[in-house]
Amino acid sequence: MANRYFLLKDIIKSKSAKQVLVLFDAVTDETIHFIYNDIDEDSFPFLVAGYFKKLETEKLGKKYILRKLTNPIIYITQGFEAIAGEEKLWEIDKVTLDDKLYAISYVLKDSSNNQVLVYKADFEKTSLSEADYLLIKNNYPEKYTIILNENVIVGMTKEACKYALGNPDKINHSGNLEQWLYKNVTLYFKDGLLSSYNLKFLFLNQSKQLEISIFFSPSKLQ
Repeated sequence: MANRYFLLKDIIKSKSAKQVLVLFDAVTDETIHFIYNDIDEDSFPFLVAGYFKKLETEKLGKKYILRKLTNPIIYITQGFEAIAGEEKLWEIDKVTLDDKLYAISYVLKDSSNNQVLVYKADFEKTSLSEADYLLIKNNYPEKYTIILNENVIVGMTKEACKYALGNPDKINHSGNLEQWLYKNVTLYFKDGLLSSYNLKFLFLNQSKQLEISIFFSPSKLQ
């Protein structure tokens, strides 16, 4: 069934979690009944054709830097692990659907045409476009490696912090002060510059979860 286009003709529901998708292949004039367990999203091996084409139009040929990744990236032909975080531009060569996890993935290639497979979910969280990479490198020549490693230091601008950590979950304002809230870090700005920040770490101690916070300010860094 891989690499085939189907028209969804009907969905036959049952009392259990299983459903039957009635699929039609116009090329082979074949009708297929596919059993799908809607409790387990990972058992669904299909992708809407329009969305797939949209991703191809938007992504193919574009170049990105890869930063920290949840899953390791493996060279497709060589079989060994590539290093994420290095300043290497990867071009999106193909949009595909992983045949094991049924996850949308990108095949990336470097300047030597070495290819790696990266899950879209990982890619969207950690990739940096070529344009943004060059902007950061040119505008923040002394701090761009810190930004690429998704770290911040006191004195950085709000724009630089956003490039490093992404958009905050919440922003609080008070005069010339701002507080940016992320899952594991809180940033404090004064007059548009990072004045201090707070990191949170979670540890398991004898089956109990402990949260430890570390506060960084100019006095702490001296």
